[in-house]
Amino acid sequence: PRKQFRLQVSMRVIGLIGGICCGKSNVARVLKNLGAFAIDCDKVGHSCYAPGDPCFNKVVDAFGKEIVADNGEIDRKQLGSKVFGPQNTDNKKKLESIVWPEIAQRVQSQLEEIRTKTPEAVVVVEAAIMVEAGWTSWVDSLLLCIVARDVAVKRLMERNNLPEDAAEARLQSQVDNATREGQVKETGKPYHVIDTDNPLEVTQTKIEAFWKEITA
Repeated sequence: PRKQFRLQVSMRVIGLIGGICCGKSNVARVLKNLGAFAIDCDKVGHSCYAPGDPCFNKVVDAFGKEIVADNGEIDRKQLGSKVFGPQNTDNKKKLESIVWPEIAQRVQSQLEEIRTKTPEAVVVVEAAIMVEAGWTSWVDSLLLCIVARDVAVKRLMERNNLPEDAAEARLQSQVDNATREGQVKETGKPYHVIDTDNPLEVTQTKIEAFWKEITA
């Protein structure tokens, strides 16, 4: 009798990246509703700062007890004053060298768990810093969210209740869309660009088309 060959469907991992207020979280939410598993590296990063976590202790050892607030948690503003800004480049690198490997380890554990339980899963890993942190080796492809600068400024002003000049300053610290796409190309990974300038319903239609394409 002829042997029956079953098509092996392996897990697919998509890296979701983009700048401030580019709509990454909305894109992740839509993809999750369509059936993807979602891992948010920001949330994983926050777990690293939880009191009692080994990573918490490493950060406090590196930057001093003054970064711990009265409630026992890390005061993000205090820590921020030590690591952000051109004068603090070395401290920023020091913090990244502590936290990024911890995030990487935790995300990879989550990916392995999903792979074991649901080998045919599509997983979206949302990480603004994926390219800079060298995490693209985890993913099969990249989904780059872009937004016009003026739209990003408006969203940031509304989201963080910031005056325009403060929102502009935050956005000034990051690369523009063309540079970001150039960085994505350099990874050699297949990638797709999704523009989120329009209302969410329009973006949702684009995401649904992307989903159909990757799950066909």
